[in-house]
Amino acid sequence: MNNLKFVIKQFKEENFDFSLIILNGKFDTIYKHNDFINEYKISDFNNDGFQDIVLDYITNVPGIVDVLLFDLPNGKFQIIEELGNYASPIKIKNSECYYSYERAGCADYNWESDLFYLSDYKCVKVGNISGKGCGYEKRNGIFISKIVNNEEVEINWIKRDSGYYEDKWEFIENYWTKNHLKFTK
Repeated sequence: MNNLKFVIKQFKEENFDFSLIILNGKFDTIYKHNDFINEYKISDFNNDGFQDIVLDYITNVPGIVDVLLFDLPNGKFQIIEELGNYASPIKIKNSECYYSYERAGCADYNWESDLFYLSDYKCVKVGNISGKGCGYEKRNGIFISKIVNNEEVEINWIKRDSGYYEDKWEFIENYWTKNHLKFTK
């Protein structure tokens, strides 16, 4: 981190009021995390050249994480608010946008993917792709929505038969990579 040094200590004992602390090079506490985490990883989450800390939780929804972004001007770490609402976040290459993936029932025949960006350490949702393949829906297929005045507005529907969409991972990545700018304007 540009020769800045930090100490990260994770606590797994239940009698602590926090589960992770970060100390600066002078051993001053610069961050305390109160929610119990399973583990943490150090990576450059937002590709700004500084290492961030990804906090992983054990939940019934895979991929729920919090991220502590390194705030260079203050020499501290800042948590991204509401990132836990976006499971398995992935940054779109050469973009400020991210997308998520989350199962939505029916043995993963139904699923959701949200498009969002970060603004002042907060997530701003701008789009959604919803896959419906369970068979009990009025319409099966892939529903694409844009967020307008905080409401999802359907802009496209791709009809598909009920069933598991094996190409969903590729579809989500390709769609958001090619179309994310349409949602941020």
